[in-house]
Amino acid sequence: MSKNFTSISIKLIILAYFIVTILIIKESYFDSTVIKDISLITSSFCTLIIAILLFDRFDYRKKIFDKKLDIVLSLLEDLKSTSIMLLYVNKPKEIWYAAGSRIIDKKQLNIKHLKETIDFSCCVLIQPSNFAKYLRKIELYKANPFMPKEIVKSLNFISHCPLHAIEDDTKYNSHYIQVSFNDRDNKNYSLDSWYRTADSMTFEILIMGYINCLDNIEKWINIHSNYDADLNL
Repeated sequence: MSKNFTSISIKLIILAYFIVTILIIKESYFDSTVIKDISLITSSFCTLIIAILLFDRFDYRKKIFDKKLDIVLSLLEDLKSTSIMLLYVNKPKEIWYAAGSRIIDKKQLNIKHLKETIDFSCCVLIQPSNFAKYLRKIELYKANPFMPKEIVKSLNFISHCPLHAIEDDTKYNSHYIQVSFNDRDNKNYSLDSWYRTADSMTFEILIMGYINCLDNIEKWINIHSNYDADLNL
């Protein structure tokens, strides 16, 4: 609770106490019974005020919320600083498209342009060591006790899963998109070092998963704020 809320609550309790006391005195004979009743009411109201003051002193809810906000903002910064490198190959159509380092930003990603260039339903290929290094950071956020559950759920698009080699699988080695995370110097495009996920994750699931997560973070911040965050996403 904020100090203003606590102060207003105590003032309202004191006001209610005087109103109740006056009504009791007005509607009753001022005898030992009334004095006893007033004493009980006084004790109850004092206990309530002390409880509010103690709760405000420890301020658990605010401390927990501050922890949640810190970890959510840290995740947001990490997601936004993620850079991905893309190589799209469609051998049957003789398409080869390379995109340099792109950060997870709606404007820089330019989904409309990507959809005109890349088949969003094609399979994503990753390198185990690169993916594992990036995933470790994401898993730490998912395991954080203060991370809101709805945001943890939105991170499930990227998680530990079995990987399968594709170098001898014609279904995947003629039409694919290689994705590297935070690795601008990666120039190894040989298929023998690239793998697909067990469920053959598509590029649409990957890229829209990021956007959905960013949207959920912004929604969470706006719900718990008195004004729109207006974030640069």
